[in-house]
Amino acid sequence: MTGLEGAGVAGDLLSWIGLGLGVPLLLVGLILRSAERALVPVEIVIVRGDHEPLARWFAHGDFHERALDAAERAHYAGRDICTGYVNWRDPARMRLERRTPSTRVCLALGATFTVVGLTGLVLSVLPMVFA
Repeated sequence: MTGLEGAGVAGDLLSWIGLGLGVPLLLVGLILRSAERALVPVEIVIVRGDHEPLARWFAHGDFHERALDAAERAHYAGRDICTGYVNWRDPARMRLERRTPSTRVCLALGATFTVVGLTGLVLSVLPMVFA
């Protein structure tokens, strides 16, 4: 087995693994991202409650509020106004980040595995071209 044939075998392996994992992850990430397009930015006012800070916002003709969790309290400490995102179908649910971590992870891993798979596909074709 020559080095070129070895590169072809390694390319086959990389293409099967990379494209087999990358394309489904990329599709899941794109589906999650399309579901997040229904989010509308709103202005959030952080008020000091009795025990913990509260986030208040006005959406679809009504005021809404919820308590901030520990990570949100640490990140938005000292701020009175920030931007939040609500679903236009259910404005009572609010989050402070546009994209969820699961969407970012699926898109990043999907893109990385797909690029590795395409690189492996090119490597697997080399023995046929230069034989």
